[in-house]
Amino acid sequence: MTTPEQIYRFLDDIGIAYTVAEHPPTPTTADALRYARADEGTHCKNILLRDHKGTHHYLVVCDCRHSIDMEALQRQLGRGRLSFASAARLMRLLGVQAGSVSPLGLVADTGHAVELIMDERLQESDRLSFHPNDCRLSLTLTREDFAKFVLATGRTPLWKKLY
Repeated sequence: MTTPEQIYRFLDDIGIAYTVAEHPPTPTTADALRYARADEGTHCKNILLRDHKGTHHYLVVCDCRHSIDMEALQRQLGRGRLSFASAARLMRLLGVQAGSVSPLGLVADTGHAVELIMDERLQESDRLSFHPNDCRLSLTLTREDFAKFVLATGRTPLWKKLY
């Protein structure tokens, strides 16, 4: 399992500033919205999906106040039906438990088995907030620093209209 401390160390090593807030566990979107603070920027919903064959995996990120249009995403990706990844896949691919999924978990995916899909509207947010692989914490960073993080993991996000 990838710990928050490993995430912090990775961010520190690449020179990214961030803040961390502690709160009661927020494993669901509804929980996250309950404890959301305005100074934390856009709270993000993060889900790991797999294609019907289980050969392609997608970490999908959007504003947690919106629902993803799964049918439109399936059409955009052209991989057939998408479904939620199992708890075992979450742990194997991102080193994270259900309820704590985050793009920060990409530090564990050194084999690049997971593609990052970001809602295009997040490009308008100044600050983004994610769990650092622990649903009792929220880590906030600027959109620019998040982009720097993504590049440091060796990825280029796919920006899509998700809702």
